[in-house]
Amino acid sequence: MPSDKINNVSLEYEKYDISTLEENIEKFSLWKLLKTQILTPEFCVRYILDEDYASCDEDTYICVHNVLQYQKHITEEQLVDAFKKEREFEMTKVEKLNEK
Repeated sequence: MPSDKINNVSLEYEKYDISTLEENIEKFSLWKLLKTQILTPEFCVRYILDEDYASCDEDTYICVHNVLQYQKHITEEQLVDAFKKEREFEMTKVEKLNEK
């Protein structure tokens, strides 16, 4: 559930679970998320590396290298796998739309 108490400042002091971050994604700078939270490869592909979620120009400059730099627990292989899964998911959505 979106919360009024969650914002860029609170990211500095609290760690939030992925579902809470997703529900409040429009409130955050992607850079702030990347630098302060523990993220999954899937979250990074879906939100951090997607310019549609950028809240400022700086957010559009985030690249795979930055994700690997700030999310040390994520490997390049995990990101590649997450990209593949996200692409398959998007293709399935398009196919279902075409069936209608």
